[in-house]
Amino acid sequence: MSARNQTLTYGIAPQEAPAVVPKLSSRSGRTISWPRPGAGALGTPPAMPPVIIPIELDAAETLLAPPETLAETSTSNAGRPAVRPEERYTEVRALGEGAMGEVVLAHDMAIEREVAIKRPHGAAPGGEGQFWHEVRMMGRLEHPNIVPVHDVGTGPDGRPFIVMKRVEGETLAEILEHLQARDPEYVREYSVERLMEIFIGLLRALEYAHDKGVLHRDIKPENVMIGLYGEVVLMDWGIAKPLGDTDERIVGTPFYMSPEQAVGADLDERSDLYSAAVLLHEMLTLRHYLGDVEDVPAVLAAVSQHGWKHSLMDWHRPGPVPMPPMELYHFLRHAMAHDRERRFASAEEMISELHLILEGRVRIQCHITLVKSTTRRLGRFVDRRPWLAFGLFLVTAGLLVQGIVGTATALFG
Repeated sequence: MSARNQTLTYGIAPQEAPAVVPKLSSRSGRTISWPRPGAGALGTPPAMPPVIIPIELDAAETLLAPPETLAETSTSNAGRPAVRPEERYTEVRALGEGAMGEVVLAHDMAIEREVAIKRPHGAAPGGEGQFWHEVRMMGRLEHPNIVPVHDVGTGPDGRPFIVMKRVEGETLAEILEHLQARDPEYVREYSVERLMEIFIGLLRALEYAHDKGVLHRDIKPENVMIGLYGEVVLMDWGIAKPLGDTDERIVGTPFYMSPEQAVGADLDERSDLYSAAVLLHEMLTLRHYLGDVEDVPAVLAAVSQHGWKHSLMDWHRPGPVPMPPMELYHFLRHAMAHDRERRFASAEEMISELHLILEGRVRIQCHITLVKSTTRRLGRFVDRRPWLAFGLFLVTAGLLVQGIVGTATALFG
């Protein structure tokens, strides 16, 4: 059988072909081996070294090969020559800037799309080391609620960069600002149920990251994006770390730290979950649980010493929004416990509890949840036995009317 009639996957040819593995230059300027050692066409180790054989392409054939191979042998689908690595990304404008780096909007000339490019500041101490740390952390993660990585490379100025999907939309911080200002459009769109859906999306990102052995360590409104189609994306993995690694530094955003994070103790999944719960508290009440505390040492002291001083009076305190459902108060009381042994053990456990709340299956934990739980059970009884329920209603109403008439007769003759 000739090479033209064979289906090749990622350039792996039959075993009898010569074992030639060329070096391919990626569009980011990296030099890689294709295929990567130890990977067969179907994900199993090949019986012999992977090989690539040159074949002639014509318009009637489809070849599943790496983009670099096609770029060397053909033109793009639009008939335009392949873009050289140094010309691929054209900067459009700045998107954001932090202490360690900057993010710019760029146009990917090769496949005609907008992307976000993040790179460290040239003068930031340890900037490049921190950048490559972020790349390694993000390289472990591929999930709908986590911003995907498209490419990495080094720019003409020698600075490394990472190319990510450009998520169009708003940060949760921007949405909360509109809600605090009581913007009618945002108030209509972001009901308690919608905010809980957003929070569950965040928890799904953390559930996946924790399963992959990664702690985010910087959960806050600015790092959660809500896309144009309602998708929830967790951003900025710059200070993430592998689960189990020791880091005695106090790293993160003080207002959203867990008590153990605020003192530089060893962290596990429950630290991220505490930070996420702080975020949910702010989403529901439109205020931070520490109130007007601004000084960083004071914030760290408050977080590490007592955390959220939860009380029903605080939950009922007048504010810019009506009192959130009482069952969410009890959820947060559990999720923001100062002692991590009393918190939810995993994101999955928190998601399960929130689904019960959304379904109306309220746990009885106070007088308000007792009333809500009883009302729901009565409603389910009516759904299952409507005629019996109607009969009981008539009997009850009759007894009530009889009692009123009897009382009136006794009082007024």
